[in-house]
Amino acid sequence: MRKRFTSKLPDLLRSVVGPPEITAVRYKPGARCVLRYKFPTSSGPRLLFGKIIVEDSSRLADSIAALQDESSKSSDMPRIAGPVVYWPDLRMLVQRAVEGSELHDVAFDTSVDPDER
Repeated sequence: MRKRFTSKLPDLLRSVVGPPEITAVRYKPGARCVLRYKFPTSSGPRLLFGKIIVEDSSRLADSIAALQDESSKSSDMPRIAGPVVYWPDLRMLVQRAVEGSELHDVAFDTSVDPDER
């Protein structure tokens, strides 16, 4: 994955100061897997989410790109993190975390009991 990230996101990886922390966020056997990549950088952690979708992954990538485009034009829509890269051979869509989202802080706070999160 490092080669893939390096070739598609060279600016991100230039500032990385250590290996990423990778967390499985969601897994449904035979259907999907979501991985959270937390890259330590000199300016603080950078988050990316890799979404592996078995069926219609390219359609999902196209839909998310269209939603991101619309959300950037409309203040009535929630912000959508558009695709950073899509790797069809892996059926993997990579997205940035939505900036300022408190959900990410709560969802990954290991000091809070998982059932409470």
